[in-house]
Amino acid sequence: MSAAGALRSLSRHQSQRGVRVKSEAAIDEKNWVADPGRVAALTGQIRSGELTPTELVDRCLQRIREAEPAVQAWREVDAERALAQAQRLTEEASQGRFRGPLHGIPVGVKDIIDVAGLPTRANSKTREEILPAPADAEVVAALRAAGAIVLGKTHSTEFAFFDPSPARNPHHTDHTPGGSSSGSAAAVAAGTVPLSLGTQTAGSVNRPAMYCGVAAFKPSTQLLSIFGILPLAPTFDTVGCFGYTVADAVACFEALCPGFLRHDGEGAAPRQGADRIVVLDDPIVADGSEEVRAAVERVAERLGYRFIDTGMMYRAITWLAHERQVDLEDDAALTRLAEGVELTLEDDRVRMDGVDVTDRLRSTEVGKAVSLVSRVAGVREAMVRGQRAMAGQGRVVMAGRDIGTVVLPDASLKVYLEASAAERDRRRHEELRAMGRSVTLQQVRDELANRDAIDSERAVSPLRPADDAVVIDTDALSLEQVVERILELAPCQS
Repeated sequence: MSAAGALRSLSRHQSQRGVRVKSEAAIDEKNWVADPGRVAALTGQIRSGELTPTELVDRCLQRIREAEPAVQAWREVDAERALAQAQRLTEEASQGRFRGPLHGIPVGVKDIIDVAGLPTRANSKTREEILPAPADAEVVAALRAAGAIVLGKTHSTEFAFFDPSPARNPHHTDHTPGGSSSGSAAAVAAGTVPLSLGTQTAGSVNRPAMYCGVAAFKPSTQLLSIFGILPLAPTFDTVGCFGYTVADAVACFEALCPGFLRHDGEGAAPRQGADRIVVLDDPIVADGSEEVRAAVERVAERLGYRFIDTGMMYRAITWLAHERQVDLEDDAALTRLAEGVELTLEDDRVRMDGVDVTDRLRSTEVGKAVSLVSRVAGVREAMVRGQRAMAGQGRVVMAGRDIGTVVLPDASLKVYLEASAAERDRRRHEELRAMGRSVTLQQVRDELANRDAIDSERAVSPLRPADDAVVIDTDALSLEQVVERILELAPCQS
């Protein structure tokens, strides 16, 4: 679809939604600069419920309808799919679920970067009839994982090289916006989108940002993946981010760039936790399903990382308390127990003072009592010290109920696996029956509900996902799909 065709399609959509259409006389105006809003403020409003992703996308579409006839920043506006995604993200936000730091934020993507379902035409007549891309470029997949909404494709010079695009400078439409990421800079400067992606081989991010009076961040060459991007000079091609202010452009980069690649200064080591993936397991790994736990282990195996299931540490202390007949209401005694035992996790085995106790930790009795033990502040402090020590020994995939919020808050990736209550109950029930245990579905339901209530209400490290965690609903996913979904979030780490 041409830019004019995309605009007509958008016009029909917006007229149906009652969006104001600018008069023909207004299209002759030369200055179309507008502020699309600060990313930090927009994400804050979405998290507080003051603004929804749907409302924000509608706002951007309205601004495109007003400014696009003059600015021509967009090669294709994907209004229908953007609104559908915005609705999904709105529903998730209403439930307190946020996929990542850009949850609900619209972005534009330079039209040499693949977006699944849209053609990558590169402003070339040779690609006018090209079929839609079958998959996202890795940077686009990373944006989606962070919660961003792809609003469409922005204009580029032909193959990001020399021949100019139709895009105009929003400060004065008789002037060029600069190239090659002309549409990406112009789209932000015209207030049609808060963020956009461009690419730079020589000056194709910095120059358009300067011409259009917006901010951009061009990271170190090839710091971000260029897989799924039409090459110009592959050893120099680099993805960059546009925003209305420096903070906006940096927010985009921070969402895209794996933490273990960032440095505090020249030659500095990565910050603590930056080379680790965190899987927030509630309510799957600890109580729900050995199958999903195996999926998390598979992620670690594929990445070459060590897998640590911290829930087994709390189960071990619970089992030991039962063996030594420690009163589960005696916080001081439980704390002494946790501080006085040597607990190690190696090769998927749990050892206490050198004795392998792994096979004793999945009993129904331990499962019922573990939340009573894990609620104790002294026990949690002892376990957190041990978990941080293990994480400090190398790259890990760590599963637990407070890893991203307490143990490793600076981790490079936080993933929160969830399932519906009915699915959790079914998985746990099937698992226990396979182990030969006679238990009803209602008993399983009551056990899981009781544990969640205790964990959510405890004073120390209450159960909650980290604000920047990516939420994955596992209800309809196979084991391998869970693995692939997590690996997609860390393409640079694999």
